[in-house]
Amino acid sequence: MCGRDRTATGTPEVLALVAKHTEHRTTCPRLNPATEGRAAA
Repeated sequence: MCGRDRTATGTPEVLALVAKHTEHRTTCPRLNPATEGRAAA
């Protein structure tokens, strides 16, 4: 885990949080260390 900890209350806020969390998982350098500092191929 990267240490990100967020909460939400209510359906619209929870759905928005889920979308942001999903995006974060693909861009977080702590979860994807192999992509950190590398140039695009």
